[in-house]
Amino acid sequence: MSALLLLSTTGCLQLQTNIKVDTDGGVTVTERLRLSRDLLDLGGKKIETFLSLESATERAKHMGEGVQLINHEIKNAEEGAREAIAVYRINDINKLVYCSPFLSNRDYLDANAIGFKMYPVYESTWFGHQAGEMALGFRKLDSDTHEPAAEKRYPQEPEEPKLPTPEELQTIRELGLVFHDMLRGFELKLTFESFSGVRTGFGYRDRTSGTKIVDLLHISDRNLDKFGFPFIENEELMLSLLKGELAAPVIIDHIKDWANNNTLPVYHPWGSKSGWWVARSEIFFKPSKQMFNQSFSGKELDFGKAGKRMADPTKDPWQGN
Repeated sequence: MSALLLLSTTGCLQLQTNIKVDTDGGVTVTERLRLSRDLLDLGGKKIETFLSLESATERAKHMGEGVQLINHEIKNAEEGAREAIAVYRINDINKLVYCSPFLSNRDYLDANAIGFKMYPVYESTWFGHQAGEMALGFRKLDSDTHEPAAEKRYPQEPEEPKLPTPEELQTIRELGLVFHDMLRGFELKLTFESFSGVRTGFGYRDRTSGTKIVDLLHISDRNLDKFGFPFIENEELMLSLLKGELAAPVIIDHIKDWANNNTLPVYHPWGSKSGWWVARSEIFFKPSKQMFNQSFSGKELDFGKAGKRMADPTKDPWQGN
């Protein structure tokens, strides 16, 4: 997974991943990896191995205990590109491990994996929980061991912004056209999908439509900055990206309205001291009938000021299945 993320920086690559929770609590993960003709010509057989069945099988070994590759297909795409579609299945989402979409974490290189924790909500809270729903939280994991990683905080004292030197700006101007060409056709997308409508506190598009899909990360060469100009042509943004400063204030400033602006990259500033508007990093959705029977039947629900009562399938909504 990490290798694919590094490969994506070469451009001419599209990686779309959908993580879908099923009504039985299991997960289906679908990866669509597309390599352009230019990238295949540049990297030859070594690059094309990322599309292979062997590569998909190897990735499954790093996605958590019990993950199985259930389907794999390679096919030709437009303009000479090649793509592979791999479908994985795991029976328990709590055992799934995937590449973290939260690029602005201060220690991303050391903790670039995430785990998932799905649990029933029995008590409503002022900070987002509603009794009778299922909640899905994210856990930051160590890149190598996949054990829970400690949260590294930024210094409490504000740091003076470091202005680019004239030499740095000149370098960016000289390399700008090169990077613009390298990123042509680039796309990196990771989504979570439920069988019922979702809501979350950390931002998502189409939230008023009862959407079942939340974009966790979506960056492409088609994105614009907050001024409406191409994102990858913004010198300040490119300078921070080339330095690896993915939590830089200038980046956070240009993406913070993404939930209401479809032209901006979907980029959650989780872990950035400049991303002060981010709320709880959990996703909530109605349980399936099977989940209701397993997790809520015979349980007391606390609705706060509305009082307490036993879970009732005739009053507490669940998604039919």
